[in-house]
Amino acid sequence: MNLKKYLAAAALLSPLASSGQAILSFSDNKTYRQTGPRTFEYQGGALGTTIEDGVYSLAGCDYNGYPFRVTPNIFCPLGTTGFVTEGDVTGDGVRDTNRYFSIAQIIAARQVEPFQTSRIRMVAAPPSALSRPIGGQGWEDSSIVIWFDQINFPIRAYELTRYSTNREYLRNQLQLHYDEVVPGTYIFETPRLNDDLREFIIRITHVPMIEAWPGRGRVPSINEFTLLNDSGWNGDRLELDPRVFNRFDWRGFNGDTALNGDTTYFSVINRETVLRDGIDPLFFEPVFNVPVEPGLLIYPPYDVLSVPVNQRYREQIATPSSNYEIGAGFFKMGEKVTVVLDFERNLFSTGNSRDTSSRSFTWDVDFVDTFDGFLAAAIDSEVLPGTVLESLLEPDADYDGDGYT
Repeated sequence: MNLKKYLAAAALLSPLASSGQAILSFSDNKTYRQTGPRTFEYQGGALGTTIEDGVYSLAGCDYNGYPFRVTPNIFCPLGTTGFVTEGDVTGDGVRDTNRYFSIAQIIAARQVEPFQTSRIRMVAAPPSALSRPIGGQGWEDSSIVIWFDQINFPIRAYELTRYSTNREYLRNQLQLHYDEVVPGTYIFETPRLNDDLREFIIRITHVPMIEAWPGRGRVPSINEFTLLNDSGWNGDRLELDPRVFNRFDWRGFNGDTALNGDTTYFSVINRETVLRDGIDPLFFEPVFNVPVEPGLLIYPPYDVLSVPVNQRYREQIATPSSNYEIGAGFFKMGEKVTVVLDFERNLFSTGNSRDTSSRSFTWDVDFVDTFDGFLAAAIDSEVLPGTVLESLLEPDADYDGDGYT
C-alpha cells in the first residue's frame, strides 16, 4: 500500500488559501482487485490524516536547493528569496535545511502551532472499534521554517505547520478497516497558535464511500462497485483481443455514491517487463524494443522514452461513470496488464476540514488471440473483403474454402 501516494494527493489538493487558515484532510483509502464475476480481493488500505496551516509556492528557478543565495537573473527571475532552516519544501521526503529556494508567495501559520505533536488528539468519533483518544503518538511533524525575503527585504521567519499520521491495513484486515473507519463526524484537538492553554478544534464529517461488491452489509446493492464483463473471465483475469474495440462496463457509481467534486480516473499499467518502441528524447529518432518495467503507466499512451514517468497522468473520465472503451491497436498480443479505476473525493466538511478519501478498483487483463480479432485483422489487411456473407463469419465456417474452419 503506497501511503505516500495519498499524502501527496492531499498536498496537491490543498488550496492556496489567502486567509492562511488551517486545513485538516481525512483520507479513508482502500484498494480492491476484482478476480471474477462478483469476486474481489482487498489489497490493503489506510486511514491518513494531515493538518496543514500556512502556504507557500515555489517559483521557477534553476538554483532552487542551492546552498547559497542567488540574485534575480534570466535563470531565476525572482532570485532565491527564501532560506529554509527547517523542513522539506519540495515534498521529496528529503529535508531542505540550509538551502535557498525561490519563493513566490508565502503565508505563515495562523491557527495551529507547529512542532507540537504531543498536543494533537482525536477526542471524538462515531461508534467504532477505533481506539480513542488518539494523540501524541503516531503523528509525524514535518513543519517548515522559511526566512523570507532574502532579496527584497525585510527578512523574517515564516513558520508553516505540517502534521500527518497514517494507520495501515493489510490484505487480511478488510473487516478491521470496516470496523475502525466508519462514516460520521470526527473531532480533533490541535495546538492553538501562541496559546499554551487552549486548543484549536477541527471537526470533519466522513461521508460514506463506494465499496467493492458486496460492500459493508450482508445484502449487496447497486451501490457497490463491480465489473460487469462476466463472459470475459478466464480464471482470475479477463481475456481480450487487442485488435478490436474493448469496452469495460461496471456499476456502483450513481447519485448516492458519487458527489459533486468527486473525480474518476482510468489508467492501465503493465504487469511484466515488455518491449515497446519509443522516440529518443535527444535525437528524436525511433528506438525499438525498449524494455518497460512492471508497474509503469502505459495507458493513456505515452512515448516510453521522451515522457518522464512523473509526467504520465491518468485519464480523468466522467463522474459518475458506467463504462470505458479502449480502441483497437493500443496493446499487443500477449501483453499482460492491470486496469486501474481510481475514485477520489475532495469534499469540504467545514472551512477547516475536508474528506479526501479514495477507492482504487483494479482488474488484470491478458491480451490474447480471438476469432473476432483475427477477423478484424483479416479485413484490415484485405485478406477478407469488407463485406462477406454472415454465414462465413461464424467461428466454425470455412471462409476460404480450404476444408478447414
